[in-house]
Amino acid sequence: MAEHKSLVSIDIGKTDIVVRPLGWYKLWSFKSELRIPRAAIAEAHVARRATLTMMLGLRMPGTSLPGVITAGTYVGGGSKQFWVVGRAEYLLVLDLREQPYQRVVVQLENAGAVLADLKG
Repeated sequence: MAEHKSLVSIDIGKTDIVVRPLGWYKLWSFKSELRIPRAAIAEAHVARRATLTMMLGLRMPGTSLPGVITAGTYVGGGSKQFWVVGRAEYLLVLDLREQPYQRVVVQLENAGAVLADLKG
């Protein structure tokens, strides 16, 4: 499994996690941080890009260059999602309940290790 650089940093606390887009991705995603209560995470997993729907709906706001960058808020099909991904094949997916976003998808250098930290 080829690794790609992290496009976000994730701080895992006892009660919440904070996702911060890095560098230009902060500008392209129109968000400097996203704070998520740990209790709101319904499911966390690492998924292959090909298994995730890229028909995200409207960018509100965000940046998209197919196959290169998907960053920001996307609304469609009754769902609001936050993405910060580049070209990585494997992505960290957080499905949320009772939050403004129903799903957060991010690119991390070692998504598996972050997932283990989240579940640990």
